[in-house]
Amino acid sequence: MAVDFDVMIIGAGRAGPPPAGDLASAGKRVEPVERKWLGGSCVNFGCAPAKAAIASASLAAQALRVAEYGSIEKICPSASR
Repeated sequence: MAVDFDVMIIGAGRAGPPPAGDLASAGKRVEPVERKWLGGSCVNFGCAPAKAAIASASLAAQALRVAEYGSIEKICPSASR
């Protein structure tokens, strides 16, 4: 089965979708091609996962220091219920 397209966008990372959308809006038949990571490296194993790991580590570090803030009842009175 042969399929014809006007434009093939190689790579569906951060830079691929904007021109693909613009070309499709202009009436072109667009085919995005991605070998492995749809969305690119940033959303799969780069920026976004790194930010989530950093936020989790920060929260864990704060939890380890909870005694410095006093009793949990002083911070969150509903916690003792």
